[in-house]
Amino acid sequence: MAYEDLEVKLCPSPPPRPDGEETFIMYRSAASAGKEKAMHERFATRVEDGIEKLARRLARASSLASSGRQQAEATSALSRSCGSM
Repeated sequence: MAYEDLEVKLCPSPPPRPDGEETFIMYRSAASAGKEKAMHERFATRVEDGIEKLARRLARASSLASSGRQQAEATSALSRSCGSM
């Protein structure tokens, strides 16, 4: 059976394998590729928006102490964004 919108790839297991070689079949449809692309675009948009927001806050920062706190908040926000994928 053949599907026109299905991408298939045979991937041998990485050496060394004590129990012999294993082959994996990876596949995805055009629809799932589109969904994956959309997910990456949403993630990139979230990160860019967060960076712009941080830049505005840093521009208004009045002391090094508040800048350090904002840097910690930015690191935390980026960690949350990366963990949501």
